[in-house]
Parts: sequence; C-alpha cells; structure tokens
Amino acid sequence: MTLILSTNTYIESGLDPIYTLLENNPDLGIELFANNQNEAYTQQLLTIAKQENRFLTYHEQIFDVEHSELSNNSSYSLEQILIALSHCQDLGIKDIVYHINNAAVHNKEAMMKNASIELEKISQLAKEKDVDILIENVGVSSRNNMLLDENEFIDFCKKHDNPVLIDIGHVNANQWNLEHVISELKDKIKFYHLHNNDGYHDSHQFLHEGTLDIENFFELYFKYTPNAKLTLEYNYEIGLDPAGIQKDIDYVYKKIK
Repeated sequence: MTLILSTNTYIESGLDPIYTLLENNPDLGIELFANNQNEAYTQQLLTIAKQENRFLTYHEQIFDVEHSELSNNSSYSLEQILIALSHCQDLGIKDIVYHINNAAVHNKEAMMKNASIELEKISQLAKEKDVDILIENVGVSSRNNMLLDENEFIDFCKKHDNPVLIDIGHVNANQWNLEHVISELKDKIKFYHLHNNDGYHDSHQFLHEGTLDIENFFELYFKYTPNAKLTLEYNYEIGLDPAGIQKDIDYVYKKIK
C-alpha cells in the first residue's frame, strides 16, 4: 500500500512547503499535479520528481482543459495530454489521473458522447507509451459540473478498459453511496483521492474535517480494495499547513502499516 501527496495543494503557494514533508516522510509518494500555465511551478515540480527516489504518479492539467467539448478547445486539451505523456515517459510514471469533464453540464448527452470518444482516443495514445489513463469521478452537483451521476459513472467505468481513481470527497459532496461505488468497481480501482468536506461543497479539507466518515472508508478500503494506492489531495490553503498535513499522513500510516 502506497501513500501519496498531491501537489495540487501547492498550485498557488508554490512548492517550497513540500520539502520538509518529503524529508520527514521518506516513503511518501508524490502525485505531480500539472499546471503548465505556470512555468516556474512546472520546472520546480519536475526537478523534485527527478531528484526524489519516490513513487510518482501524475494528474493531468485541468486548467482550460475540457475533454467533453471537442469542438471548442480539443487541440489545447490534447496538447496538455501529450505534455503529460512526455513527462511520464521521462520520469517512468505509469498512471495519469484524468477528468472526463471540468465544465458545467449544459448538453449532457453530447458531453457524455464526446467524453467517451476522447477517452478512447487518449487511452490509445497512452497505451502506446505504456501509461494508464485513470478515470476519476469528477464534478460536484454544487458546481453543476457532475456530468455522470453515481450509476452512470459506474456504468461508464465498466464500459471502458481504464482503471479507476475514486475521489471519496467527490463521492461525499454528491451524496453517493460510497460502499456501492467501491464494491461495484473494486476490480478496477487502482487509486483513491482522500479529503473531506461538508457533504456539499468540494472543499478538499483535512481527513477529519467534514461529514465523510473516514473510519468507514478504511473499513471499505480493506474489505474491497486493500492494494489500491492512497493520495492525499487538499485545497490550496492547506499547502501552507504542513503540520496539519503531517497529522493526516500519520493517521493514514497508522491505518495501513
């Protein structure tokens, strides 16, 4: 079992606060959360990845990327995936976390069709590079960008060969049944994103700050997917609270070790 910290929390603060956490947690993996619109961040991120002998995974850029609207910005979205694949090849990374959509839902049928077409195309490109594209349950109802509801997401994942990443915070914010999702997709789930919220807003809080029962999650985790990797993924402010992050790291390690 692998514990990973996403660099999503450092998108605004910069990556300097991560160094102490990495020094104090030699087994901690890193999810490289891409933001190629910030060259300094990207260069520092790649430098850390190359210098650190750690488990690495990758999260595609989501800023101005939309895989469900092929006519609007498909060239930019594809460009970002090609950059991600290049980074993964250079660093020996085998997985990219993927959002089938980011935009608000306005034409669900068309967006679902486009998302499926784009996923298949990008998955084939990744397969040629020996990289898996992980389908994440993205979007929350409070932002009107939940393209797939609980059962639609399960069906979508079963129709595609891709492995899956379950974001338990998104499950909670959308009031999905966590055990139903995990039990239905247990053979496909390769990673989780861990964070908490109030059951409505996608606020990416610490593990015990919200309505999601984190103890129940770990019961389900060990029951259905004990080999899946766990990634802590926080909001931008939490990156400036390394002591709080360390508290969550210690909690998870106590659970899985």
